[in-house]
Amino acid sequence: MSPSPGRLVAYVCALAGFITVTFAFGRYIFSQITPQLVEALHLDYEFVGRINFLNQGCYLLFSVVGGLLSARLGPRILISTAALASGMSVLALAWVTDKWALLALVSLQGVFGAVVWVPMVELVSRGIPERKRGLALGAISSGTSYGVILNGLMVPRIMAAYDWTMVWRVFGVLSLVLGAVGAYIMYTFPEPARPAPGMPVAAPRRMGVGGALSSETGLLIILLALTGLYLVPFQFYLTPLVETDLGGSQAVSGRCWTILGFVGLVSGLGGGWLADRLSAKKAMLIAYALSVVSLLVLVALKGTFFIYLSCFLFGLVYNAIFGFHPTYVSRVRPPEQTARLFGVLNLAAGFGSMIGGYLIGYLGKHGGGFLPAYWTMGGLAVAAVLICWRLKDDRQAGSAFPPAPEKRSA
Repeated sequence: MSPSPGRLVAYVCALAGFITVTFAFGRYIFSQITPQLVEALHLDYEFVGRINFLNQGCYLLFSVVGGLLSARLGPRILISTAALASGMSVLALAWVTDKWALLALVSLQGVFGAVVWVPMVELVSRGIPERKRGLALGAISSGTSYGVILNGLMVPRIMAAYDWTMVWRVFGVLSLVLGAVGAYIMYTFPEPARPAPGMPVAAPRRMGVGGALSSETGLLIILLALTGLYLVPFQFYLTPLVETDLGGSQAVSGRCWTILGFVGLVSGLGGGWLADRLSAKKAMLIAYALSVVSLLVLVALKGTFFIYLSCFLFGLVYNAIFGFHPTYVSRVRPPEQTARLFGVLNLAAGFGSMIGGYLIGYLGKHGGGFLPAYWTMGGLAVAAVLICWRLKDDRQAGSAFPPAPEKRSA
């Protein structure tokens, strides 16, 4: 018997809450209060860069390790443990007085983010009906936006009344509450079916004449690497681009981030609905094409209106794209293989974002400003569209793998 719609909604909200805890609270609050940490702990920005590098490096490493651990331990225990550990690490940061302890705890949050996100694809592919997976993963991937909006509303108020230690205390407690509630909901949801020991596992289907799934995997890896190369750095360097190359004020760049946050609240859900109505591949094509338009509007058209329009289009794309990838994987691989494959893809995207972050910064410094760098991003976005075009359609290829049927009592 399938879970009721109400239980499905609660389940998806619990999983989105885990993403909020590990990404919005665990990984992004550090960036929001970095100036106060630099002053209080007598840091320099070179050391801050080292912290960010290790955080991303841990995320990359455990994108693969998370898939392997999921196969051995099971996704539910892995996700709930990592979410609660992330909450404890956020709370522990309130008592940090040493820069090396800060480095260790913030780096660990990269581990927790990967260990939560990667196995979640397997959990969704087993527990959510195929026709609803796109919408579910879109809502889950938007968990970061929900948290970022909350960060933006709460952190300035906490800092005005207290100090940076209170930020960690408040969000640490909030993380633990969300993690505990999410774990309870997840464990009261019917156990997603797993293949019985000794039972044969469905073999991956070929996706097109003469094309094995391995070639499809190669295209996906290239696509995710390109996504990391340009999509993530778009946000890293948006403020210097707007304020230096485009002549915008701090108020303009601030509104850009507000637009990105609020549009991101609905983009994951809208993208998931589109993936369910059409297919994940078609939805990805639309999103990648919109990212090209967003970049062209930003660099080719002049005026504040076009800056805001570009941010609006980019906000529609960002969360949606990161929901489409796991949706596609869940439809072209059997559930027992999704976590491992998505771990590899997550690694490709993360590695691309590391290289892209450095490359765009280098071009911004040595290439005459950030405008040429964003033109380069536009070229990478066009390449992503072409790669996406080569993928087999996840619906037309007939490659969906639903969860194993539930046992019925006699």
